[in-house]
Amino acid sequence: MSQAGTEVLGKQETFAYAHEEYIEVLEGIRAAVEKEEKYRWLMTAAQARIEVWKVNEYTKRAEIRNLS
Repeated sequence: MSQAGTEVLGKQETFAYAHEEYIEVLEGIRAAVEKEEKYRWLMTAAQARIEVWKVNEYTKRAEIRNLS
């Protein structure tokens, strides 16, 4: 905003929002959030697969105990 060359706050704000560097930063933040969300959901899916595996293993052990 200080690079706008004016003391009028509205013009400084308009300049800042339209500036290439600001837009570049926003695009970088967007990419980072997309990547974070992708990995968060991959982690959630992996945890769900682990829980299914644990339940299956418990069921197998229970069946073996019942057959003995």
